[in-house]
Amino acid sequence: MSIKMTSQQRSVSIHKETDSNIKGVDMRFKNVKKTALMLAMFGMATSSNAALFDYNATGDTEFDSPAKQGWMQDNTNNGSGVLINTDGMSAWLVQGNGGRAQWTYSLSTNQQAQASSFGWRMTTEMKVLSGGMITNYYANGTHRVLPIISSDTSGNLVVEFEGQTGRTVLATGAAATEYHKFELVFHPGSNPSASFYFDNKLIRDNIQPTVSKQNMIVWGNGSSSTDGVAAYRDIKFEIQGDVIFRGPDRIPSIVASSVTPGMVTAFAEKRVGSGDPGALSNTNDIITRTSRDGGITWDAELNLTEQINVSDEFDFSDPRPIYDPSTNTVLVSYARWPTDAAQNGDRIKPWMPNGIFYNVYDVSSGNWRAPIDVTDQVKERSFQIAGWGGSELYRRNTSLNSQQDWQ
Repeated sequence: MSIKMTSQQRSVSIHKETDSNIKGVDMRFKNVKKTALMLAMFGMATSSNAALFDYNATGDTEFDSPAKQGWMQDNTNNGSGVLINTDGMSAWLVQGNGGRAQWTYSLSTNQQAQASSFGWRMTTEMKVLSGGMITNYYANGTHRVLPIISSDTSGNLVVEFEGQTGRTVLATGAAATEYHKFELVFHPGSNPSASFYFDNKLIRDNIQPTVSKQNMIVWGNGSSSTDGVAAYRDIKFEIQGDVIFRGPDRIPSIVASSVTPGMVTAFAEKRVGSGDPGALSNTNDIITRTSRDGGITWDAELNLTEQINVSDEFDFSDPRPIYDPSTNTVLVSYARWPTDAAQNGDRIKPWMPNGIFYNVYDVSSGNWRAPIDVTDQVKERSFQIAGWGGSELYRRNTSLNSQQDWQ
């Protein structure tokens, strides 16, 4: 018996921007590279299939303006920008005196869809020198989350949000005109919202989007009638990538094929109810997802233990995959527990139906074999539980009888 993996893959990749539509200028926007595939497993910001659009102030004449880094200038009247250098650090001075001074970029349809599905993060290092209507935000054609940063009449650095009442003082005195980190994080879902951070401190949560027909990433002074001047050292807009497994799923593991380039198989415990194996409050199964392009796209989640846990009377834990290059297969082993006997307590007894199982995945065919019970072969009757450790494959040919030990 075999379990056939579905061939449908949900594409979550972002195409690298290499061709400019802004007067032939090479784009510097880029994919976030895969630094460690494990980061994508539980929603870390830097994932293998996220995309990053940024501006970095630099004295390099090849890239010393937002336009040369791929941004569209959207100024009116006397609004302008210029590169400055203070204290040995470059910054782009947004001069919104007598006119709007902002820079924009429009995402592709696929990028918009991914931002809406998985969320995004906009991070800015800047200082407000005077005035207001400093607005760094993203609008997707239907709604936007708009923080408005200003210097008030008392010289305080303040923020307010479109569609919400009240202002929050962020900094006072000399600190009000110093460089700070501003971060806006969008949380997708049936009731999307955003969070705003100042110098890594949460300022406001559950910010509701407002209706907008704009469709772009925007930063700078966004008003033709309200003056505002700010210096930007850096601004980043990151589209989050697909999360392979989401909490409360835990205990991830991953292997890659050395025979089939790009083939990666990931595993985790699917913790329905959030508890440890053996807890009455939940059911644990072993799940897997497979990628054939090095982690850019992933097959749908597959439950490996569902067919041997139809009534949810067991929990399964600790998936341990091993890749065998000689057969181009993946073997994943795991433990079985009675659902009412905790693994770290005294309720588990030797006579209970605990045990060890494994599945084998044939990389070439894309088929999973049904779970195999090897409990009687590896577990002494007096043991409460037996585990199967290790992450590498070792071979040894030998014949043992009941009087011999493995040495």
